[in-house]
Amino acid sequence: MTILVNQSGGQVQHIHGSVDSEGNKMWGEGFNCRRLSKGAYLIEFDIPFVGQPTVVCTIKGDPQSTFNISVGIVETDISKFVCFTSAPDQVVDCGFSFIVFGDA
Repeated sequence: MTILVNQSGGQVQHIHGSVDSEGNKMWGEGFNCRRLSKGAYLIEFDIPFVGQPTVVCTIKGDPQSTFNISVGIVETDISKFVCFTSAPDQVVDCGFSFIVFGDA
């Protein structure tokens, strides 16, 4: 986790990391994570954001086994986000990386 100062003097919090298919943290800091159910993951921030943060996720894994898997963010608030990983016809477990940023 990093706190930066933007051009207007406000603080911006930046959290990034990676989660494996079982919901375990692979790397990163400033968050805790767990698998809620098949393909569903909860990421909780150690320090909540002041306002609604922006979350970006991408699938993590070798191209041959993840080319048809996507990750969707279904809930976001100042203290957490929930995402699902899925193939075209079903929810699947898959690792992913993410970045979250917003006012601190």
